[in-house]
Amino acid sequence: MHKGKKIEQKVKKVLAEGEMNVDEPKKAALDQLKPKYEIRVQTMLDPIVEETHIIREHAEEVDDRYDQYMDKVPDKPKKKDRQ
Repeated sequence: MHKGKKIEQKVKKVLAEGEMNVDEPKKAALDQLKPKYEIRVQTMLDPIVEETHIIREHAEEVDDRYDQYMDKVPDKPKKKDRQ
């Protein structure tokens, strides 16, 4: 028998003999997409805003694609008063 045929038959056998768990396939698919851990970092400065300011000091954007984003962001973060 051809080597490729043997491998193909083994794959078919493994796939056909395994148990199928079809309790809730949609839920199982969503569970596979969710990350186990989520890390959030709070920063005082927005790196996109900072980089955009630096780039605009040296060059002019042709398409102004960051203007909408820059309009939503406050100019400078307000520092909390320390008492």
